[in-house]
This record gives sequence, C-alpha cells and structure tokens, in this order.
Amino acid sequence: MLLKTSLIEAKARESAFVERKSKLTGLRFTNLLVFSSGNLAETSLLEMCQEFEYSYGEKLTKQALDERFTERATAFLKLLIQEVLLRHVSSDDFKDLLPGCKTIRIKDAISFKLPKELQDIYPGSGGRTSKACLKIQFEHDLRTGKVYDLSIGPYIKNDLTDSRKTIESVKELDLLIRGLGYIGLEILEKIQEKGAFYLNRIRSDISIWVQKKDGSFVALDLAKVEKQMRSSKIKTK
Repeated sequence: MLLKTSLIEAKARESAFVERKSKLTGLRFTNLLVFSSGNLAETSLLEMCQEFEYSYGEKLTKQALDERFTERATAFLKLLIQEVLLRHVSSDDFKDLLPGCKTIRIKDAISFKLPKELQDIYPGSGGRTSKACLKIQFEHDLRTGKVYDLSIGPYIKNDLTDSRKTIESVKELDLLIRGLGYIGLEILEKIQEKGAFYLNRIRSDISIWVQKKDGSFVALDLAKVEKQMRSSKIKTK
C-alpha cells in the first residue's frame, strides 16, 4: 500500500519528527528505513548516510542521522503503520455488528527472534535459541478499523502484564476479544466495573458460577449448555 508524499509529511509533522525544514524529511527517512538496499539490522549509520547521499545527492553525517532516532521517530513510523493498516483492514462488513457495543476491540501479539546483541534491550525467554526476542502488541476496533495499540516490547513482558497496563483505555460498552494470555480474574472484574464486555475462552482451571434468584450460587454445567445449544441448532465450535 503506497502512501502519498503529502500524507507522509503530514504524519511527520503530527508526530513532531519534522518541525522545521530539513534535508532529512519524513519521506526520505521512511525510504531510508523501508527501502534500504541491505538488511537494515546489519546496516551501519555510515552505510545509511552513503545511501542517502547516493539517492538524494546531499551529505548527511552519522551524528545527524543518529540524533533523529528518537521517540518522535517511533511515533512517526507508528502513525504510518496505522495508516497502512486502516487501509488494509476492512471494517465495512462489521459496522452493524453488535449494535449494543460501541467498539469491538480485538487484540493479539506476535513475537520474533532478534540478533543476540539486542538481548539487553529485548530479552527473550532464555535458552539457546531465544536470547533476544521482540513482541509486538496490536489492538484495533473491528467496526471502525481504529488502532488502539501498536507497541513493541521484550518477549518476557507477558500479555497479562500488558492487560494491567492498558486497562484504563477500556471504556463503557466496549467489547474486548482477546486470547487467554491477556485474561486474569482481576482484569475481568475491572472490565465489568467499567460497564464493558469481554469475549474469550475459559481457562481450564476456572469454574463459572451463576447466582440464583434466592441469592445462592450454582456451578454452570457447560456440557448441559452445549447440549441445549445443539438441540436449538445453535452452532458451536
């Protein structure tokens, strides 16, 4: 998915990556990272500066380039990724789904190994094959396509920790669909307190209890529920 130059530069200004006229524009910085001729992880600052000069006919010092790798650069690239995702993730088929919910927020994570030299910044789970590992958290609204979270962190930061740190972003009438790794009883309680909803699988070590009219509780018989669903021809998986 190609983005127009005007849009890229607008995102560069929005993130404050570009505040005044500079030879390293938002477009040039993006091209330098995305369309590098070699493996970016193994490309030195000097090599990037040489490629910049070859492409644009202007000199760029290593120090000047190094100083641009900041939180603002991260914010800028994040805005570009969000823009691409919004264009690729179609939400037209879900606009009228579950009208009682304001959002349908789906979240998951993906991880991959990094060169071992980065193990101090992005430690892996240990062992011979994963000394350094990075995890990407991604959450978007199925109905509107809005991106709520696109963040990176070390592999050892588990999904439940992420849930605890991002619970304040949950609003009333949100529907959260997440994997088991994000779920803890305290998280479910906070979601319920906010007037939001959740949809996820049940951990094998958790029982569900239903309160009866007399105030007593009885364990929910899931096998019985499934049998009733099948007799009513409600599809189950």
